Amino acid sequence: MKVLAFIIGVLSAALPAGAQTVSPRAAALLDVLIANDCGMSKAEAAAKLPDLGFSRREYRGLIGELNAAGMVTLSRGAAQVVEVLCPAAPVAVQPLTSFQEQYISIIRHNGCAVYGDEAETLFPAYGMEADLAYELEAGLVESGIAYVYGEALRIKPEYCIADEAFAATPARALTAEERHLVEVLESGYCTLVQSEIEISFPQDGMEPEVAQAAVKSLLASGLVMAVEGGDRIWAAPAICQPWSEREN
Repeated sequence: MKVLAFIIGVLSAALPAGAQTVSPRAAALLDVLIANDCGMSKAEAAAKLPDLGFSRREYRGLIGELNAAGMVTLSRGAAQVVEVLCPAAPVAVQPLTSFQEQYISIIRHNGCAVYGDEAETLFPAYGMEADLAYELEAGLVESGIAYVYGEALRIKPEYCIADEAFAATPARALTAEERHLVEVLESGYCTLVQSEIEISFPQDGMEPEVAQAAVKSLLASGLVMAVEGGDRIWAAPAICQPWSEREN
């Protein structure tokens, strides 16, 4: 069954410009991706697509077409159908205690995450003792509401959205530079201190000035927001899904 025709008919207003103009073969590949839990790794593509009539060379071209149309995002060889075409399954949310609600309401102003030793100053500023914050963090991680990645403790998105309007920002087709920036952000938890760009991006093959230009264009589009007085940036869920969240 051709899933794409129905989806586009219902959701065309939410899709980026050009999303209705993909070729029939690209539409057929999109059906395959949707049927495969809305995505496909490089290894899966190599194993499954030849039996479905897609050569490796054709797959690369069709994935590029879907990506340019804003229907698929790419990261490290994996293709993921955008959420507007393939909504995630509902997540069961467990009830929070009043202290947990207070904790989350505080870090909502900090991109739904705590970085390094920030708890020492962040929580007292909102009237919560740092010792209590640390105690709550341990419970949130144990219950699966939060997880630690690198030096950050991050609350899962079903429990904390930093900004409702920001979370609902629709995706658009990204430039090559913007896509490279997002791929770097996805390798962490979709956030970065701008002052680190000079150090971290050359290691990922991107000049700092190019990265800064990509940040500015995404800020102007509302797909990146600044927190902590403008130094830390956070990418919108529409364009960035941390690999750590895909594993949790």
